[in-house]
Amino acid sequence: MVTKTLRLESSRNLPKLGDYDTYSFAFTLTQPPSGTGAPASSSSQRLAVSVKLSRSLTAPWKLVESDLLKVAYMFALDHLRKRIAAGINPVEEVLDLNTTTQARDCPYDPAHVTLSPGTTYDIEVSTRLGFAQ
Repeated sequence: MVTKTLRLESSRNLPKLGDYDTYSFAFTLTQPPSGTGAPASSSSQRLAVSVKLSRSLTAPWKLVESDLLKVAYMFALDHLRKRIAAGINPVEEVLDLNTTTQARDCPYDPAHVTLSPGTTYDIEVSTRLGFAQ
């Protein structure tokens, strides 16, 4: 298994579009040096995730703007963790969350979410077995 490190660089609110509140998150994904005998240096990749939250979805949640940012962050973080763990390195992702794609209840408690740039997460990446294509 390979472990990659995901680091939150920044978060921001984007202008409202129609029924959506939109939030943007920038991350850096770092892969440890390969064991190929080459000089040891890690490689980094910038990742961006935009989360669009429909107001028809978030209205029943009754959260203030700062809490919506935290909830959007958790959606982005969980999405990236799953993709990276599956061996996919997404560069730019857009999550469109509305009443069709999400359950009615908010899946995260903003009181338990810390949103601070510089926070890192180690992610175990599964290795695929079989022949390379």
